[in-house]
Amino acid sequence: MEYIRMNGLNRDVSRIGLGTWSIGGFMWGGTDEQTALETILEALCGAELLQRQAAPDGRWYAFRHPLIQEVAYRSLLNERRRNLHSAIADAIEALFKERLDERASLLAYHLEQSGQTLKAAQHNMRAAVWIGANDPAQALRSWKKVRELLLDQLASQATNYLLMMACGQIVNFGWREGMSADDAKVYFEEAKQLALTLGDTRANALIHAAYGRILANGGSADEYVEKTREAKAIADQGNDPSVQITLKAVLCHALWLSGRMREALQMNIEATNRAHEIVKFDRETLGFDIETWLTVLRGRTLVMLNRKEEARPFLDRILQLESSQVDALHHVMPSMAYVDVAWAEGNVGLAQEHADRAFSLALKSGNPYLRVYAQACRGFSHIIARRLASAIEDLSDALSFARSRKAGLELEPRILADLANAYRLNGEIEIAFSTVDQAIEVAIERHARVPECLARMVRAKLLLRSVNSDEREGGQELERAKALMRETGAMLLETFINVTNVEHSSAHQISTKAS
Repeated sequence: MEYIRMNGLNRDVSRIGLGTWSIGGFMWGGTDEQTALETILEALCGAELLQRQAAPDGRWYAFRHPLIQEVAYRSLLNERRRNLHSAIADAIEALFKERLDERASLLAYHLEQSGQTLKAAQHNMRAAVWIGANDPAQALRSWKKVRELLLDQLASQATNYLLMMACGQIVNFGWREGMSADDAKVYFEEAKQLALTLGDTRANALIHAAYGRILANGGSADEYVEKTREAKAIADQGNDPSVQITLKAVLCHALWLSGRMREALQMNIEATNRAHEIVKFDRETLGFDIETWLTVLRGRTLVMLNRKEEARPFLDRILQLESSQVDALHHVMPSMAYVDVAWAEGNVGLAQEHADRAFSLALKSGNPYLRVYAQACRGFSHIIARRLASAIEDLSDALSFARSRKAGLELEPRILADLANAYRLNGEIEIAFSTVDQAIEVAIERHARVPECLARMVRAKLLLRSVNSDEREGGQELERAKALMRETGAMLLETFINVTNVEHSSAHQISTKAS
């Protein structure tokens, strides 16, 4: 009889025979058993229960309908079923021992069904690590499966370690898939307690950093910085350069998100100079290449510091990579940086090119976090080209999607600031005021200083051009924006401030003439 696992993403076919069985043509048992098996299989094909499938690596058989498979499977006694799953697991390990990572998920399934729960959890972990860089959603599901399998197991050094890894990695991958900080807190607390029980300082440090990252998704960027500094302090108590350097890379991102560009650049340089010391395990468990991430962050930080020519080599280095060589998120980020460059330079063509590229890659990835960033980027490119209706549509959609999916919410204040600017340019002053006030409120709450700076510039423009507004209030708002620009180092925004100063001067001259 044949058993085929068809659910989920795995379409591997496994065959079971009477005394002999095979996978992909690799046979166990003697010639007589093989002949008997082939006779049975042909009879089942004749009865239209199975159908033959030609393949380069041997003959394969598949059920004609999933219901036939289900009836055949459920007709087996539990003990027989477990034994068959165990035999299939042994066969997979023997046949694919050189490529077991890519078969780990299938192997884990058969181990679970055979009652080998701990081994099933171990191979789900293996599958999660293998798939993490290319499919974070699947990696998250695999880590959740590891935790699910272990919750009912007796506590031991081995099970506690696996459970700690699973909880920590659920937090690590959760922010990409829209996990809220409240949902993540359960996994964080569990992972932290297990790390303390195990006396695993390095794991405890990385768990704190992962939780800090998820706090930034709809929470405070300063909390992200604080948690990462806390993680770095834990790591610095030990003597593990790999985890210490990894946390410097994470701190670089936290500082960038909170708007401390000069500190972020310095931390980036320090982490990059020693990134080669990060061990393979830390690279794999993060789910992406740290050096690529640092390169992207260097380029984006230099752009915001208005050191655009210095930024280009870092951004171009990532753009030149094949999509298979780099995490989709990191492949999109250079284009977002180039849209910011295009805005400062007034280069409509550059903005269009990179916004279209970012959106195309985001759609291909299917990642909700990336979708938010790319659609917001395209909306911003429409502002540069003065396609204001399209800008309002894209930015509004990105905002709605981020809120509904709880993904990429750290971008919310920037989206609101750009949306307010689009409304302003489109002459929709009332809604521009309400939107920019919301942008400032959210930016302050999230400690997102660069978006707050941009939002205050937009509000200053609205006040300085509105006949019903106090000109002094507009000037004060502009001074707040300038102070934030100096504090953050986001000198790229100076172009916007200079335009505001010109508009302010023109408005003042018109007012003087009128009086």
